[in-house]
Amino acid sequence: MLLRGIVTDVVLPTREQQPYTPILDLIEPLPEVRDRGLDPRQVTLIVTLIAIGLIQGLSPGAIVLGYFTICFAATAVHEVGHFLAGCSVRLRLEYLMIGPLCLKRASSGGWKLQLRQLSGGLIQMSIDRVYRVRRRLLVYYSGGPIASLLTGLVALFSCRIEKIGGNPVLGIPLAGYAIWSLLMGIQSLRPLQVSSYSSDGMLLRTFLGSYEGTQQQIAAHALQMLKRRGVDRSLWNRRWMKRASTPTQILRTTYFEDWLGYEQAADSATAAECLERCLAGLATLSPLDREEVLDDLLLEAAAFTAWKTGDAEKAAIWVERAVHPENARVLTRAKAEVALHCVNGRFDAALAEWEKGLEYIHCFPAGDRTDVTTLQWFQLKEALEQRRSENANLKHRYSLAIQAMQPDGTPSV
Repeated sequence: MLLRGIVTDVVLPTREQQPYTPILDLIEPLPEVRDRGLDPRQVTLIVTLIAIGLIQGLSPGAIVLGYFTICFAATAVHEVGHFLAGCSVRLRLEYLMIGPLCLKRASSGGWKLQLRQLSGGLIQMSIDRVYRVRRRLLVYYSGGPIASLLTGLVALFSCRIEKIGGNPVLGIPLAGYAIWSLLMGIQSLRPLQVSSYSSDGMLLRTFLGSYEGTQQQIAAHALQMLKRRGVDRSLWNRRWMKRASTPTQILRTTYFEDWLGYEQAADSATAAECLERCLAGLATLSPLDREEVLDDLLLEAAAFTAWKTGDAEKAAIWVERAVHPENARVLTRAKAEVALHCVNGRFDAALAEWEKGLEYIHCFPAGDRTDVTTLQWFQLKEALEQRRSENANLKHRYSLAIQAMQPDGTPSV
């Protein structure tokens, strides 16, 4: 990320200039993720299954087990529909969640299987190149609703077969799946915004009728491709970043716009305001987006706090809040280490961390973005040297004052 707002204004602002940043100043806690709760499909299926189960004389345990089994099966079919459609247009799977099971691609390229709290379904696939992105994403987003509607209709007509529909062991689960799958397919085609997620219908309508929304989604997928390829954020296309961070009917949060504003801030007061809005905007992100940006944001807050307030204790608290700091960007970690060492008076250690960051920048390909990042990194060194000089002058003045004291502690005449 850019270092502007961190190194261009080392002098602390006056009391009148300091913005009100309660979260950044640790006066207020970080916002919590908003819970989506039950949607109408879940309520409808629960009531239907309870009614059918009671009529058929089933036990409550069988009803509950049947409900979760049907939900898991219908969700799996919907997400697999997205997956197959994405594979048909050469998209790459990055994240898949079905109920409590979560499959995520690790930064090393492997896969991690995690267990999460019982939830619905979610899939994320990335493009391999910027080529016919709109058409490919239309196919990808259509796969889930088509799979749900087709399998729901097949299950519904299968219930009319006497050997299946007349057998409660087969008929009731199949009828429950048909209801749930058809409701899922119809509901997913409605243009809805549920918490921080957009329905398939909202995405499809955007790609078919909104130029701004289409450009925002294409830019976001292009940046995701760069991230997957290991391209450092400092080298990302700035035009794509601006497009991807622009709020639309799909992207309701201003978090990414505020983050871009923080990177481009011309002074510390503006940077503090943007960083405060980013911290508050965590509540508007999806759990997946929050997980991806959290560590970078917390380390950035630590670096900013250390540079601008000189409060080593508050900066350390921000670092401790990071869940997986090793997953943050290399330059973000290096900048946080430099700031923490500097605020604690360990200037040699700070310079060593700065050198590590410079070695990482030297691995960047030649180009304008690399030149800008290198210039900003040397600006950080200038700020570090200035702090070292100020600290040395302060120690020197203190030493002279001590030497000027009489043995009894009174100043000499």
